[in-house]
Amino acid sequence: MKSMMQANQEDLLPQSPGTPFPSTESGIRHSLAHGAGNDPYDGPMDRFGRVTDLLWYDYGSSADLLRFKHGYDRASNRLYREEADTSELDQLYSYDDVNRLVQSEEGTLSVGKDSISSLNFKQQWSLDPTGNWSAFKEDTVAEYVFDGVTRLVIRKKYASGSLSQTRHFYHTARWQTIEERLESGGSILSTADRQFTWGLRYIDDLVCRTVNSVHDYAAGSGASTLGASLAFAGSSGVGFLDPLSHSGFRVVLDPEIGQKGFQFG
Repeated sequence: MKSMMQANQEDLLPQSPGTPFPSTESGIRHSLAHGAGNDPYDGPMDRFGRVTDLLWYDYGSSADLLRFKHGYDRASNRLYREEADTSELDQLYSYDDVNRLVQSEEGTLSVGKDSISSLNFKQQWSLDPTGNWSAFKEDTVAEYVFDGVTRLVIRKKYASGSLSQTRHFYHTARWQTIEERLESGGSILSTADRQFTWGLRYIDDLVCRTVNSVHDYAAGSGASTLGASLAFAGSSGVGFLDPLSHSGFRVVLDPEIGQKGFQFG
C-alpha cells in the first residue's frame, strides 16, 4: 500500500505552529511560518488551521529541501498533495458520500487540482456500510517471471494499467546477464536490445555494455569498483566519463592492427 503510506506520512506532522517536530538530520528545519505580509501563517495554514503549504528548510542551501501543498474540501478531507520539486509524485484522493477514502492516485496533478495525468500508481477501495473492505483494486506496475534457479527471465512493464514493454533476459552459467531482448506482437525480436560482456576477475566484473550499437566499456579502480566509463564509437575515439563528477572528454586514437588483435598508440 505504497500510496496510502505516503499519503498518511503528513498526518504525523504538527497541526499547530507551536508544536515542535523533531528532525532526524542536523541542519534541517520544518516550518509553518513562512508566509508573506504581517502574518507569517497566512499561506502555510488556512483559516481553519489546516496545513496547506508544508515546507522543510535546509540551512545549507537556498533551495527548499521538501515542499508539499495540500487542498481540502468543506469536510476537511484532503483532496490532493502537490510536490513543488517534482510533478511526478503528486497525489489525488477521492471520497464517498460519507467521507471515506475510496481512491488514491499518483502522477502529475492538473492545473485545476482535480485530475491526474501520467499516472504511475492508483488504488481503489470498496467499503461496506460498516467501513470494512469489500473489494480492493490496484493497477499493475510490473510483472516478473523467474526460472527454476530464481533468475529473472521476463519483465513486463505497465503504464496506466496497460502493458507497455516485455523484456527477456538471458544469462550465463554464472548467473550473469549477457543479453536482453524486447518482445513485439508476442514474438521475441531477433536483435538484442542490450548486450553485456563480463570479465573473469570476479562475478560482477562488467567489461562492456552495448546498447543500440554503442559500446560502453568499464574502467575499474583499484578497489574493484567502477572508476570510469569509456564510450567507444567505432575506431575514431574514446570518450572518458568520470562517474563522480559526470564530466568527460574525448580522445581521438589511431588503431594499429596486429596478428593477435589491436592496440592504440
